[in-house]
Amino acid sequence: MNNGRRFTVRAAVVGAVLLSVGLVAVAQTTSSKVVTDPLSKQAIEYKLRPAGEIDLDALIGDTQQSVSDPNKLSLVWWMPIEFWQASFAQDNTITAEYAAELSGILRPYLIVAVVDSKISPFGNPRYTPEPMIRRSLSIKTSAGKVLKPMKDVDVDPDVRSLLNTMKPVFAQLLGGLGQNMHFYVFENEAAGGRLHVTPSQSGSFKLNMVGARYEFKTPLHSVLVPKHCPHCKRELSGAYKFCPYDANKLSFDKPKAQPAGG
Repeated sequence: MNNGRRFTVRAAVVGAVLLSVGLVAVAQTTSSKVVTDPLSKQAIEYKLRPAGEIDLDALIGDTQQSVSDPNKLSLVWWMPIEFWQASFAQDNTITAEYAAELSGILRPYLIVAVVDSKISPFGNPRYTPEPMIRRSLSIKTSAGKVLKPMKDVDVDPDVRSLLNTMKPVFAQLLGGLGQNMHFYVFENEAAGGRLHVTPSQSGSFKLNMVGARYEFKTPLHSVLVPKHCPHCKRELSGAYKFCPYDANKLSFDKPKAQPAGG
């Protein structure tokens, strides 16, 4: 899979939808959070970007995949909690109290938005019916856990309201594509409050939909504070432990500028 047909939805659109029904997400945090990866053979220290410093375009790019096929239009958009956090942290109309409340509601769930269609000989999309998508949809985590979409009645009513409010706005903005975009909710919380899938730790998950497979690898570069190589001075992904160019150990500290003529 690749992003040849990537469909980018601006966070401002989602923010407008949520604000229209009085729902809000996580407000901006004030400092980075350090996470040590428990899945790696060697511990790798990650620093999470404050929500207000996440580049939404980069995050959306990290969480969307599509099929590269002229006869098919298929999109999967994973909407992790960090997406909601970043969207609302960068909106100064959102209060911390409302933000924290919705954060707690959304945290146990893995939410994806999907579109699937075949392209007719005249270039018109023939969209796959929602029941067929639902039956085909599954997620397999790197630990081997298989997740299926939750029944609507089992999803928190506030989450249902949020997604139900988004759909008609997407339909108005995007026409047939928006009308045929479906939202699915998976139970993401395991025993002890641990999450099956999180953008901030090493792992992956594979999503199967209508005969196609999409793999998302984590951690997502867009949610991590970048690291720096003390030797070549490059800024690199916060997911790396060593510089891929010269094998030096990376640091969160920016290299000091060399004095002129030094």
